[in-house]
Amino acid sequence: MNFPGFRALLCCAALGVAAGGPARAADMPFFSPPEAAIDTEAELGTGWYLRGDVGYSNITSPQVIADIINSTARSGSISGSVGAGYQYNSWLRTELALDRSVIRPNATGTPFWCPYTARPLDTAARYDSSGVETAPSHPLGYAYDPNETCQARTTGNMSRITGLFNAYVDLGNWFGLTPYVGAGVGASYVRTSGGVNYYKTSDGSPYAADLSPTSGYPLAWYNIQNGNRENVNLPYAPQYWDRNLSKSSWKFAWALFAGASYDLSENFKIDIGYRYLNSGKYTGLAGFSGATPKSYDLISHEVRVGVRVTTD
Repeated sequence: MNFPGFRALLCCAALGVAAGGPARAADMPFFSPPEAAIDTEAELGTGWYLRGDVGYSNITSPQVIADIINSTARSGSISGSVGAGYQYNSWLRTELALDRSVIRPNATGTPFWCPYTARPLDTAARYDSSGVETAPSHPLGYAYDPNETCQARTTGNMSRITGLFNAYVDLGNWFGLTPYVGAGVGASYVRTSGGVNYYKTSDGSPYAADLSPTSGYPLAWYNIQNGNRENVNLPYAPQYWDRNLSKSSWKFAWALFAGASYDLSENFKIDIGYRYLNSGKYTGLAGFSGATPKSYDLISHEVRVGVRVTTD
């Protein structure tokens, strides 16, 4: 990759070091004259550090569940990470890190007819107190009330737990500021779950209707507003339409890093950086409507902020 601005910055910094003398030379092995570079090995029992950070990622996720149409778009996600590492010398360190991120897309469907109960209908027309017909006559059957509607709420959840072995190259200490680059390899455990739940539009309560037929009434729905028979393919039985699905898998993962740390004290650093994390292709859950999900590369671009505590 070509970073002309960054190379210019490094050249300027090198000139500054040459002009300012060897006072910081020991901290900058890559840019100091060979005779001034001092690469001190970490003593036994020192050089260890712990780190923790939080990140905001812009991630391209697979459809967590195919019924959620917009879940393939890029979305934001918060992640957290902890790790432990070892600083070998002034420029090389490695660590083991574990982090977790979660994506929770959801969608609400348009209202559709769903009978709240199986109400038997007789053949007589209905009238209000003034004698105006409110419902025409019809054959025996069950009431189809257009005002009885439900909405489906579909939710998805994708949790990604990633373990990485990371290696970093520190590019010298510039008045307490240490830029770095790095790379990591490991694995991601991805678990996806999805559910659909139905609610009455009238009051928002869960829909769980008992549509068991009444003896002597034929299995037919008649519109109480016009008397027409409705061609509805709906079983006459208790209706529990809520559904849940889940799946999980392991994926190879790799990452690239770039950032900088700043020395708040001898043993305490604040770290701000960028991470590119690739967990490979992943396919979400098939929809309850029969829709098939697509596969996408599970890639996130992340901005991360954290702290690093070193030992003496």
